[in-house]
Amino acid sequence: MAFIADAYDTDKIQKGRWCEYQGSRFLIARSDNDAFRKASGEAERARVMAKPEDRKFGPDLHDENLRIAAEHLLLGWEGVVNREGEEIPYTVERGFLAMRNDTEFADFVVSSSREHTAYRHESLQETAKKP
Repeated sequence: MAFIADAYDTDKIQKGRWCEYQGSRFLIARSDNDAFRKASGEAERARVMAKPEDRKFGPDLHDENLRIAAEHLLLGWEGVVNREGEEIPYTVERGFLAMRNDTEFADFVVSSSREHTAYRHESLQETAKKP
């Protein structure tokens, strides 16, 4: 099969695709979407330009990366509930806290954003799975 130059769905890359996890749905953009790359680049530049005593390491750096992911990778959710069973709408802060408190969920968001073949046009999804 020949290389398909326009195989990927730009809307899915930038605006996300719905993924299922533990009975809920999550709208996840691809890890190389424009907004995520820009925010990650700006954060990296700020770290490099900061005085050594002001640079973020450890938990602070981890939280900064999770906030960027909550804003630019995890774009929404459906069917997510609180401990009382009430459905809660997505906000960046709630997304950040969910990923911060549940590393398995954070891993799901990041790994889903890196499944590049899942962001192909629908008509090419099956083609991508064939050897």
